[in-house]
Amino acid sequence: MPLPLKIDTRDTPLSIPASLTSLLENEIQRAYQQTPPSPPEDPIFAITLVFRDPDYDPLLGGYHPVEIRLGRVDGITYRIGYVSDFSYVESGEKRALMREIDFEFGAQLCVLRYLPPIALCRVGEFFDHYVTNFMSYYRNSVYDVEVIWEN
Repeated sequence: MPLPLKIDTRDTPLSIPASLTSLLENEIQRAYQQTPPSPPEDPIFAITLVFRDPDYDPLLGGYHPVEIRLGRVDGITYRIGYVSDFSYVESGEKRALMREIDFEFGAQLCVLRYLPPIALCRVGEFFDHYVTNFMSYYRNSVYDVEVIWEN
């Protein structure tokens, strides 16, 4: 039985393509069938999807990990809380994943490492390019996907 779920993209400062919401819904349904939240009767307050390239390496490169969090608004309706892109800083024992790009829908800000925050309403074209690239990487199966339930 599928998880009743609706992703609301109205009233957001950025245009969220239907292809992205469809991808998220499909991955959530796949994960729900394979590993449902425990206990299943508790409401799911948030769902985080983590997209990882298993070959990403601080020296050799690869595709940056991406995290997308959905927060429950009401009933079965969820909204995107953030889309974050991570990259390695440092190397060797000091290496760590840090946020490179962070589209924060709740705060309506885009944060890029080393730059001051920018209002989301000013980064529409950048977000469009980012999502287009992300969708292309996803379609080319570069990511392992993990779904994290918060209930």
